[in-house]
Amino acid sequence: MRKVEKEREDGTLNIDQVITSHNVIAEIGPEDAEQQILFTAHFDSISSKIPLRLSIISMMIGFIGIFIYSALYGVSSFGEENFIALNFPAYVIFASILAASMGIFFASRSLRGNESHGIIDDGTGVAILLELAKFVKIHSIPGCKFIFGFYGSEESGLIGSTYDYINRVVDKNRLRVISVDMIGEKPPLAYVKRIALIRNARMDPALNEQIVSIAEALDIKIEGKSFPYPGSDFAPFMLTGGCAANWFSNRSRVIHSKHDHLGNVDQEMVNDALTLIVAYLLQKKSRSINK
Repeated sequence: MRKVEKEREDGTLNIDQVITSHNVIAEIGPEDAEQQILFTAHFDSISSKIPLRLSIISMMIGFIGIFIYSALYGVSSFGEENFIALNFPAYVIFASILAASMGIFFASRSLRGNESHGIIDDGTGVAILLELAKFVKIHSIPGCKFIFGFYGSEESGLIGSTYDYINRVVDKNRLRVISVDMIGEKPPLAYVKRIALIRNARMDPALNEQIVSIAEALDIKIEGKSFPYPGSDFAPFMLTGGCAANWFSNRSRVIHSKHDHLGNVDQEMVNDALTLIVAYLLQKKSRSINK
């Protein structure tokens, strides 16, 4: 994106090759608020021509295979015996499986279309944010500013949220990011506790503890889960800016497919997610008033 901006400033950008997208940003609350909360959801969607489960399985086989290959290569390089040479037929079979698995994974990223309606990924997230915006407009919370980021081009590589991060003056000591993405298809409601494989970046534990407490009080079933990479719009803020960040998400069988439509939405789960966030904000308001 920096390259595109530079080419635009230099007058060398070929406009005919540029596909434009849009972010929609709404801000509620005082500009100099002590704490700022950015809620995000994206409004674009894609569909994969290869079944999502097959893509995930092939990705896991591929990455595990890379790890095994690296280990075998290390042993062969520094050990007394060349294990690859001694077991060449098995090694060829292993390498073929690895190549096929990674091939399926990368093909799934390339062979994409627009068959998905994008209701669960991420129409329900957009709907939840719209309702939250109505709530905070009526119930102001002292010392808080709320930003609602409806981002484009998430499916293309978090482009909309990255653009917003680059162009937003971010005070990471005051900013908390909460992404709502892929809610409403397969119970129970889940939220990410931590992300372990990218810089060992941890989700904000304080919010997780509060959400668990609220869920128990309201008898809403949730589960914590780990995710292998930051796959939503909070990632640029968390990984680059070091902001406190969380992700409301749940497992889904239908995302990135033609089955991602309104008929497969679990409305109760969408309401549960909205209820949890509203209850969290009400707690924040109560604490602000008591101070």
